[in-house]
Amino acid sequence: MSIIENVGLQGCLCVLDDKPKRVSTCLSCTLDACDIPSMRARLAGIYPVIEGEYHVTEAIGPPLITKFRRENPYYVSPDSLIPMFMGTAVHEKIENENLWYHKESGPKYLGDGHHEVFRQYKLGEHMLVGTMDYVDFNRKLILDYKTCGAWKCRSLIDKAANGEEDEYFHQLNVYRAAFYPEAETLRLHVFLKDFSANAQRMYKLKSQEYRIDVPIYDAEKELEMVRANIEESLKDEPRNCTPEETWGSLRCRKFCNNYNCFHYEGPRYNPEDVE
Repeated sequence: MSIIENVGLQGCLCVLDDKPKRVSTCLSCTLDACDIPSMRARLAGIYPVIEGEYHVTEAIGPPLITKFRRENPYYVSPDSLIPMFMGTAVHEKIENENLWYHKESGPKYLGDGHHEVFRQYKLGEHMLVGTMDYVDFNRKLILDYKTCGAWKCRSLIDKAANGEEDEYFHQLNVYRAAFYPEAETLRLHVFLKDFSANAQRMYKLKSQEYRIDVPIYDAEKELEMVRANIEESLKDEPRNCTPEETWGSLRCRKFCNNYNCFHYEGPRYNPEDVE
């Protein structure tokens, strides 16, 4: 029996009866007052599941979560939709409206580069695909935009300074290894979504935007990590996630009710109560 059969996906509480629902149920709902069906419909098809094809952002993640997402493509965590829309809005503003434009000098701040650079890479029997947010081939630069909270931004700054690893760092390094090996600079441009006075004080942040240069990892090791993750996700019972991979079980609470995973600490709905 596949481990997936023992998973009860966590939906949301319906505004009509205050009972838990699966998001698949929400998709057929026409209630105007509920935003989840609308948001889910807009996100549908952005990353369709194609057999043998893996996006970099999923291939660098925990294999168990990758398996859940690919075998249950209808599911999306409701409370993750708003941050996704915020991030998408930032990307579109930059790419479509030329925000990086110097009023004084005229040329783009980022240089003569290219937005939304899509690439493919054959990795054994699998196809690795990804879209780099911005590539400057003259400066040999790969740039990725991130919209995140103050805590995450502080964490990225400290990890980069201390030479520690992070999933965002692996993402850029896989882009380099698979799509643009000549890249000499990997950079995150972080936009804070909660730049409050309290956040500034707690995390010692002075700006709502930060540019963080990412450490460069061994390209062969990055590609081997991706290949191993994909192979593990194809097993009937992938390994359990580590506490670091689940952000202290935060990912579990947002994504699934995996009773077989001892890291899961979120609410456990009775499947019979979920419509």
